Amino acid sequence: LRDHDYNVVHDTFGHLLPLFWRRRRHPGQAFVTSLYILAEWDLRRWIWPRYHMRALTHPNLRLSLMRALSQRSIIRASDTVVVQAPGLVDRLVEFVPSARGKVTWIPNNVVSSGVGAEPQRPTARPRGIRLLYVGGFAVGKGAERLLVLLARARARGIAVEAHAVGTSSPLELSQPVDHRYLRKRIEEEGLQNEITFHMRVDRAALEGFYADADWLFHHTRIDGSPRVILEALVRGLPVVGSRHPGVEVLDPGGEFILFSDPFDPDAVLDSLVAANADPGAHLTRAAAGRRHVEENHSSEAVSERYVELYSRVLAGRSP
Repeated sequence: LRDHDYNVVHDTFGHLLPLFWRRRRHPGQAFVTSLYILAEWDLRRWIWPRYHMRALTHPNLRLSLMRALSQRSIIRASDTVVVQAPGLVDRLVEFVPSARGKVTWIPNNVVSSGVGAEPQRPTARPRGIRLLYVGGFAVGKGAERLLVLLARARARGIAVEAHAVGTSSPLELSQPVDHRYLRKRIEEEGLQNEITFHMRVDRAALEGFYADADWLFHHTRIDGSPRVILEALVRGLPVVGSRHPGVEVLDPGGEFILFSDPFDPDAVLDSLVAANADPGAHLTRAAAGRRHVEENHSSEAVSERYVELYSRVLAGRSP
């Protein structure tokens, strides 16, 4: 900053917090931060009510506490705070009133080039319904609800199988809190044959999982605007999701995201069975999701929003 003519400092995840603390040394720069997860909302409304003191014994949950403290600090030091959905603005201001007046929203982005052609799903599906779960297998991201859905499907005689990719298996690891609890649920419900866990895979293998699935299951409570949903949609994979404000903003009309809040496994199963029986409608849904992401969440479209934001911030600092 001393040696070059930079005029915007843009932080993500609070990594530049020490620099923000020293911003008075750099009066010519505008300081912007982007928050992908609202740590204090999650901590107070979701993590602490569920885990209580156990939250302090789990490294990931302790990280949430540290992240909440760092976010409060960097919000105070920023000229502008970016979140990824309009519904997250009120959440942020509720717990950090100092953000009022300087918080804006810009959607998340996903790389859509090179993904492939429009989705071409099979016209006949004698197999059961296949669900894909991508990322850490955690209660806050819908892991428990996926298990509830699988158990209910088996009780109703509906063939549903799930593949969890990019995550360790709670059946093999004995970790505090989430994995221990989820392993118990799997074993008590006897779901070992209904869900298969895959550790990190390469890009080609991941594309194969996307192509073979019928739906992505991501019933999150904690993410700001999960890129995993955008990655699924741009590959023609509709989503079973929650009405978290970072998800609902992607598809308010429920055109390609199947919403269920409060979570109702029977209603979700009924919708999945109906979609499985109508491949044409399912293909239309998949294509709509892909078009929406390409038009609104490409790197190019989101980059333009950031350029506009920088221009406004710098204009506001001009004498």
